[in-house]
Amino acid sequence: MTDSLQTRFREGLALFDSGRVEDAIKIFESCLRSDGNNPHLVLNLGHAYSARGNTERAVVLYRELVDSNDLGMVYAACWSLADLKGYRFDQAETNRMKTLASQSTAHPQRFLLMFALGRALEQKNDYEAAFKALLEGNEQVAKERPFPGEPWRQLASALQSISHIPGPAHAPPGPAPLFIVGMPRSGSTLVEQILGAHSCVEATSELPFIENIARSLDRQGGYTSLLPRLSPEHCRQGAVTYLDQARPLLTGQCDFFTDKWPNNFWYIGLIRALFPGARIINVVRNPLDNAMGVYKQYFGHANEHSFRLEWVADYWEIYLSVMGHWGTLFPGEILHFSYAGMVANPEAAIRNLLDYCNLEFEEQVLRFHETERAVMTPSGQQVRQPIYKTAVGSAEPYRPYMGKAAARFDQIAARADSLFDL
Repeated sequence: MTDSLQTRFREGLALFDSGRVEDAIKIFESCLRSDGNNPHLVLNLGHAYSARGNTERAVVLYRELVDSNDLGMVYAACWSLADLKGYRFDQAETNRMKTLASQSTAHPQRFLLMFALGRALEQKNDYEAAFKALLEGNEQVAKERPFPGEPWRQLASALQSISHIPGPAHAPPGPAPLFIVGMPRSGSTLVEQILGAHSCVEATSELPFIENIARSLDRQGGYTSLLPRLSPEHCRQGAVTYLDQARPLLTGQCDFFTDKWPNNFWYIGLIRALFPGARIINVVRNPLDNAMGVYKQYFGHANEHSFRLEWVADYWEIYLSVMGHWGTLFPGEILHFSYAGMVANPEAAIRNLLDYCNLEFEEQVLRFHETERAVMTPSGQQVRQPIYKTAVGSAEPYRPYMGKAAARFDQIAARADSLFDL
């Protein structure tokens, strides 16, 4: 790839990362016309089409790479196909992945193949073999990216010592953010898609702005120590900074916009300080289903807790302790939105969600899957389908292979049901 082409490619990557998927596709397609055999171009163009919802084109591009001479690229293509969620591997593809898995046990990117193989075997209802493949893939990553549980426990403990959250009398003028938090793979993207189908709400990509403000406080002397001592002016200025960062991503035509950043559950106190009346939706999924959801999903960054089931359980317990404290500080102010409840009665759950957000009911929110917008998260393909019931109880076939973790998640589920009154 020439220097000028490399520059264009990097521009496309930057556009893609910022959520400007259509612009990224144009650049990737242009680059591909000049360098049609470049596998990195093909792979990222596939990712862009996947985010845009053009699954058929993404599949064609990923399949081009499956026959590559570069094993790492083959593994990336296999996982990319698996990550489309709706893609089903045929028997020949599954057999080939099995063969590759037996031949290349030391490859540094073998974990991608094992995650893909786990998905293929699950599709064939071979849950024991699927779990074994997922275990191999997760363990390879876990050794390189261990979960730093103790710092998170310390942060949770420090947050629970906070008894007062300051704030300005009024939030600054501008569109109001609707914050969607929770554990990853709990249905937060689905809630975002539902809200984004409303005429008064603009859906965005994942926004790190609240976390960035918290990190800034951390550098200035400590997030948890400074948070209770913020002046009203400091809170007002923080809200202005947040809205200034969000504004370029908005059309300015809606009164509300979504901020779906699951890890913002750590920063609910900060959200309340900056936006006293902010609507905060905590999406809750059954812990066992959620555990297998993250265990089957390869995360390229963050979410280190996902690579061992005991780490997922640890993180769930930390999350519950933090959310319990916010519930004490802000009783009745956070909506705990049950994924299972939505699946059981979608219209009732969606009406309750809209009512909490002070939004009038509109029929099109029930057809959220028809919304044409790029979705950058692992749930991108799933939220383009009507609500389906198979995700509830989806972990049960894996229970026999989960060892002691299954019973631990049952205990966590009982605690979550009680805490969130589900």
